[in-house]
This record gives sequence, structure tokens and C-alpha cells, in this order.
Amino acid sequence: MTILLCEDLGLPGSGLDLDAVEGWIATQAIGAPVLRVAGPCERPARWLDQGVRNARGLVLGVCALNSDRHELDAQARTLGLDPFGIEVVALRGHPPRGHPPSVGTERARLLLAAAAAKVQVYQGSRPESAKPILRWGPDVSRRALFTLPPMRYEAIPSIREAACAAGEGCRVCAKTCPHGALAALTDGRMVLSPAPCTGCGACVPACPRTAIDFPGSSLAQLEAQVAALLGPAPGALDARGVLFVCPRSAQDLDELGRRGHSYPPGWFPVAIPCMGMLTPAWVLQCLDQGAAAVGLLPCP
Repeated sequence: MTILLCEDLGLPGSGLDLDAVEGWIATQAIGAPVLRVAGPCERPARWLDQGVRNARGLVLGVCALNSDRHELDAQARTLGLDPFGIEVVALRGHPPRGHPPSVGTERARLLLAAAAAKVQVYQGSRPESAKPILRWGPDVSRRALFTLPPMRYEAIPSIREAACAAGEGCRVCAKTCPHGALAALTDGRMVLSPAPCTGCGACVPACPRTAIDFPGSSLAQLEAQVAALLGPAPGALDARGVLFVCPRSAQDLDELGRRGHSYPPGWFPVAIPCMGMLTPAWVLQCLDQGAAAVGLLPCP
């Protein structure tokens, strides 16, 4: 695994001490080299040419999130990398207003460590976990209708038949799916139809046999991410809260920082595919691990 950081994060006014961030990561049991890459980082796909062809997983520390990961994912596939094993972390905009730069540096350490922990336990993806999508932009010309837009792939769950209890009559995941994407065949096998599946992940925690894999959002990955956020860390951020966000609300949260707004530095966002995936047990587990609070930020 490799961690790539945008050099612009160390510019005056960014509030980050990249030397301190690198030093802290080197002393942890992360075991990942840290490389600084020249900014700007609006298109992190070009970073993948920086000698990371054989990386098992990547963590990209960027200034701000980009809602369109198509170029990044396409470049990863070209280089033989698994795009679902790449975590992108927005680090600019911290520390929040009214707090010293050391707070921003500590937040960056924890966010990167959490992303690295999530990537470390990533088990890879299978072909059935990638849903191909053709998506045109809002303004499509008549000429564009004669050409295909770039192929995109979104992660969706897949079922491990060896662990599935559908043959014993279990239908928990099918009853949980809000889109009717899961159904049992006459031979007892449970199958997932990619077309109606939106990748919300509601079926993943519902399965009593943990037989549903979801690359990039598995239960093991989320547990590792939360554990790293709430683990021992230097500095003053002793009271830490876990803020579960969906992809859209994560983008809105990042936009607040770019507009100069702020929120308490003790809140650490954890992105999940949809709030429909969240269970009360997750909230209790975070509190049991030492979280001062747990927040939920669903779609607007």
C-alpha cells in the first residue's frame, strides 16, 4: 500500500505540517510509504503514474474531493489496479476556523491512518461486484447520441454461495433490499440482479452469515476505519465523534470547507454508500469504542 499526498497541502495557509504527518505515519504500524506529488490535485488520476503500478492499495490525500472519479478509476484499471481499493481523503479546509494549525495536522494524521486501515483489510473485488454504467451528461447533442460515453463501474454487493444460507430457507437479504434486487432461485441459490441494485449496501449488515461482499464498503473495512479514528493519537483531539455520511452529503461537507465555513474539529466523517446500510448496532459499537458522539448526515 502507498500513500500519496498533494504537495499543495503543505503551502502556507493550508494549516498542515506535512513533515509531521509523514513522521507520525512512519512511526505507526501502517507500513506504507508516503510520497509527495506535485499539485494541483483536481485530477489525481495522473498520480497513478508515480511508480504505483504494483501497489495493492492506495490512499490519496488531496485538497478537496472530486465527485467524478471516472478518470481515476479508468486510469487505475489501465494500470492493473483495483479502483475499489483506492481511498481518496480530502485534507484541506482543516483545521476549522479558530483552531491552531496543529489541530489540522492531527486531523490529517487520523484521517490518513483510518483510510490506510480501511485499505489494508481490503480483500479485492470480483467481476460481479463491478456494475458497468453508461451515463451521458445533462446536455447531450444529436451527434453525441451516435457515440458511447465512457464506461463507468460502480461497486455493488456480491454473494458468496459457500457461506449463504439461502439453501436452508434464509431470505433475510431479499426482504431487506429496498429495490427488489435479490431473489432466491428454484434451486435455493440467492442471486443479485445488477440492474435494479443501487449499491446501497442495506443487505450487507442484514445477512446473518456475512455472506455478502461489498468491495470498498465491507463490514471489516468500516470496522478498521472507525477503530483507527478512535485509536490512540497525539494532540488535543481527545473527544472524537464519528459522523456517518453518504457520498452526496460527504461532498456537501467538503464544499463547506472550500467556502470558508467550519464545523467542530472533533467530528470525523466516515463515508458509507447509503444511510440505509447503517444499523443501530454500528452506533452502539462506535460509542463502545470510545466515540464521544455519533452523528448521521443523510442525503439532503
